Amino acid sequence: MQNALKKNHVVEYSELALTPEEADEGAYYIHNAITYLMALQIKDSLKVLFIEPRKHKDSRVRDAFEIARLIRTGFKTAST
Repeated sequence: MQNALKKNHVVEYSELALTPEEADEGAYYIHNAITYLMALQIKDSLKVLFIEPRKHKDSRVRDAFEIARLIRTGFKTAST
């Protein structure tokens, strides 16, 4: 068992190579994950900066918060 742990594994291209279809599918999931995380981070950042962004006097702050919230909620609803 100890010898197996000491050996370094060298990853070969054939272990990681993707077909064009697999690359497209992976890109789709990465794009969705990044969009969700970006919306979540924007929403949370606005909460930190403005305490109650939904009630802020500047309509741009309210709008940005609602857009981020709606995008986040859309992803959350779509995954259930």
